[in-house]
Amino acid sequence: MAITIQNYETVFPNSVYARSFGEVLFQGKKNHRKSMIMCSRETIPTAENIINYFVREAEDSLRNPSMPNLKAETQLRLDFSTSFRRFPKDLVQMIAERDKDYIGLLEKVTPALKLKPSESPRHINICYGNITESMLEEAVEKGYDDGFRYLEKSLKSDLLKENGLGGVWKLSIKLNGDRLYPLNELRILLKHKTSISSTIQATPRPYPSEAEREEIILPILRYLSHPKKIKELRDTTDDLFDFTLDLTMGRFVDNINNRIMGSMFSSWFRGGEEKRPRTG
Repeated sequence: MAITIQNYETVFPNSVYARSFGEVLFQGKKNHRKSMIMCSRETIPTAENIINYFVREAEDSLRNPSMPNLKAETQLRLDFSTSFRRFPKDLVQMIAERDKDYIGLLEKVTPALKLKPSESPRHINICYGNITESMLEEAVEKGYDDGFRYLEKSLKSDLLKENGLGGVWKLSIKLNGDRLYPLNELRILLKHKTSISSTIQATPRPYPSEAEREEIILPILRYLSHPKKIKELRDTTDDLFDFTLDLTMGRFVDNINNRIMGSMFSSWFRGGEEKRPRTG
């Protein structure tokens, strides 16, 4: 069994669904337009998750200063590990030792939630948007993992939005432990077009129409009424963690470079003199 949505074909089971919706002129060429629904689940990273990763990477960098962590689960984490070896040794040492100044800076710049890892919110996401048929075909050729990421990125594309395509709405529903809140409660929130609450977050304009709520969202939620069904959704936790990690690293480097050390850190980052930067 898998999620089925009336009038939509399955592209990737329990993840991506699409149907034809007329034609569109895109980049000077006529193309069939596809309306698309994407479903996923994720656990939101916390600041502690991110900081612990920085600390582990600092410890590994001190043990193996010339060799990045080849066991990194994703390309971004391998790039992160490589970049870490360009940091001044004293800075890496301070992070590994959880120096309060640098840990405090990481806590300040990370967009991750200031919660304990055990308190990490878990959500299911339902997105709706429009793409071209050729893009959907390309996603299928890429396969489940890369294809899903390609489509997710496409919905956010400025180029598509300029041509009347791209994402239309997104709905995030917080889980109650490992399951959904009662369907009747979610139905009421949707009926009243709730866009910000402790349970639902949604794009307010446009909000899913009544027909979309009845024909798309509620059938998906009914299917996911059992925790085992939720586990069938694509898990985008690693992608979200990588995005948060990358954003934290960029802000951390910028903060040290621009606000704390000025041009000195730039020379260290390029392989110059290594001294412990002052944070006071």
